[in-house]
Amino acid sequence: DFVDDSVGWPVGYRLVTPDDASQAESPIPETARWAEPDIDDFARALVSAHRDADGRATRAAAALDASARFDHLAIAKAALARLSALEPRGVVRGSRAVADDRPSALLCGSIFGVHSLAAVNRELARGIIATDQIELGLLDTEGRRIDTSSAGMHTLDARVAEVLSRVDVTIRHSYPPCFDPAPGRLVQFMHWEFGPAPLDWVRAHDEVLDEIWVATHWVRNHMVASGMDPDRVHVVPLGIEPERFRPGLEPLDLGEAAPGFRFLFVGGLIWRKGVDILFDAYERAFDHSDDVTLVIKDFGNTGPYAVQDGMAHMMRVVENPRAARVAHFTGSLAEDQLPRLYAASDCLVHPYRGEGYGLTIAEAMACGLPVIIPNLGAACDYTTDATAILVEAYHTVMPTMEIGSMSLADQPHLVEVHVDDLAAAMRRVYENRESAARVGAAAAEHMYRNHTWQRTAAAAAARITALAEGSSREARAAP
Repeated sequence: DFVDDSVGWPVGYRLVTPDDASQAESPIPETARWAEPDIDDFARALVSAHRDADGRATRAAAALDASARFDHLAIAKAALARLSALEPRGVVRGSRAVADDRPSALLCGSIFGVHSLAAVNRELARGIIATDQIELGLLDTEGRRIDTSSAGMHTLDARVAEVLSRVDVTIRHSYPPCFDPAPGRLVQFMHWEFGPAPLDWVRAHDEVLDEIWVATHWVRNHMVASGMDPDRVHVVPLGIEPERFRPGLEPLDLGEAAPGFRFLFVGGLIWRKGVDILFDAYERAFDHSDDVTLVIKDFGNTGPYAVQDGMAHMMRVVENPRAARVAHFTGSLAEDQLPRLYAASDCLVHPYRGEGYGLTIAEAMACGLPVIIPNLGAACDYTTDATAILVEAYHTVMPTMEIGSMSLADQPHLVEVHVDDLAAAMRRVYENRESAARVGAAAAEHMYRNHTWQRTAAAAAARITALAEGSSREARAAP
């Protein structure tokens, strides 16, 4: 669009299919093509640019003149010209009146995405709507990624298409969190896996937010220890939908890739999830003579898992001729398929170092799977020795005060299990399947009775009502 022979040395190219390594940079659809520069032409351009001093000067001057077309003021004028020419489309978002005696809330975040945050938003929205206590509006900040034609999506689709006439409480649930001004009282639903909170979050809690919601007491305790007001950090636990996640579902057909006993891991292939420990333990516990498959269902390079640093660990096992089978499944699953994936498996293994809740653990338990997890961390809110196979874990502290570009209130705190302990637990489940199945059955009953989205919605509705009535703001203003 802006480089030609007058301002530079354009290099020839050919369109090619991106290789597998490109997936580490960004998700690329199968039909994608990109330009592979012609090496010989590139070499000729380098030589020409090196030898032709006058040509460099002439092109530089032309480039300077041409760049004026892309000055930010010129771009702004072009944008304003387009905006002034726009006409309303046939479909315009409608307004929905809110009764004076009814609290209203706007839930902002991904509604129709394929990752766990979007799934939580959908279930939270459905649950709040079902309470019939709150007038709820939805703002989809990511755009559609899944089929919205199913019956369960219709109600959500309608809420996205409308604007509330009044917003008492704005709830943001996305990552990274957003602390910009918003209508009404402002709540940020936060998931944090590294213990002490980022300092920017603590400042936002002090200066901007009315409340912070977290999914477990593990996270709340760390937020409070980081300096947040305990009266404004509330546990709104996640949950499961008993109709979707339950024992006895029709198993998902995994084909011939995953015969034998199936261990399952669902999540991003990242260090925080403990996938390196999982693959090491799997190699120690089993070899090619065992009739076992480790089924890996990751979320791809999207959402919060853009860097899949555990892929190399998985490929080492896949390429080891003496190792037991590994079946790797990528791509999105429809809402009704994920429960069937649990039903097609025998045991979930999730040796996390850090979790804010661990939704896949809860879902697997609700489907009657025994789960192998650490005995420390967020999952302690909903697991016991009777409902999970707990592996002895220990606290670890990272030698830093930063995660990514974020400075923390203290050094990051994580949990970790020993590889040998995890391998032994996996081997015990493999060899004592009836005992493990009893743990899974107890887990399903426990989740069904105590950890549903109905409970989540009730907790959220109670906090929305309290905020709408002003109790949180008054508490915040007290000396």
